[in-house]
Amino acid sequence: MGILEEFEAMEELARKRLKVGHAYRLFYNPNNINNHTFHVRAFVDDEQVVVRTWSKRRRWWRYEIRGLFELGSSIADGHIKSLGKSK
Repeated sequence: MGILEEFEAMEELARKRLKVGHAYRLFYNPNNINNHTFHVRAFVDDEQVVVRTWSKRRRWWRYEIRGLFELGSSIADGHIKSLGKSK
């Protein structure tokens, strides 16, 4: 499998697994500062995902745009777990 096929496979995996309006937990290992919960808000241009995360320090929602490849590779590695529908 070439790089382009792997890239497309990761994007397709993210499209299939991520759903708008659902929350997900990104977990690497205990006590990792990069662990967090995010909510999928929208898909943009079939290549990007709008997510929101809660900032504990600032006490507000942060909106970010993430690539499908990034999220798809995290799903493939087992780092993203679905938490169900967002409130």
